[in-house]
Amino acid sequence: MTVILIVEDESLIAADIEMMVEERGFSVLGPCRTVEAALAAVAEAPPDAALLDMNLGDGITSIPVARDLKTRAIPMAFVSGYTASTIDLPKDLADTPRLSKPIAEPALAQLLRDLTSG
Repeated sequence: MTVILIVEDESLIAADIEMMVEERGFSVLGPCRTVEAALAAVAEAPPDAALLDMNLGDGITSIPVARDLKTRAIPMAFVSGYTASTIDLPKDLADTPRLSKPIAEPALAQLLRDLTSG
């Protein structure tokens, strides 16, 4: 079964994303609320793809997780309430797909197909 890592600090949003991912036939790793938890989960059982909340609270971002996933060639996308114009991603992650919150189920379904098709 295809495993999707979810990194999200808001419990209700994490549960909502988890439900939508599982309804599409995927297994979920996490949801992880912190960078440390996500890095540990990936090291223990690398997922097939990942959905990363950009802002994990208190000025912490999921950038370290994204970089770790990139070095492992694991497809990922940022799921964020911020628009592309309000957050400048580092150059090495600028091509990472983004999905806006609130999440539209058809957009999430397409993103999951894109992340896991290749």
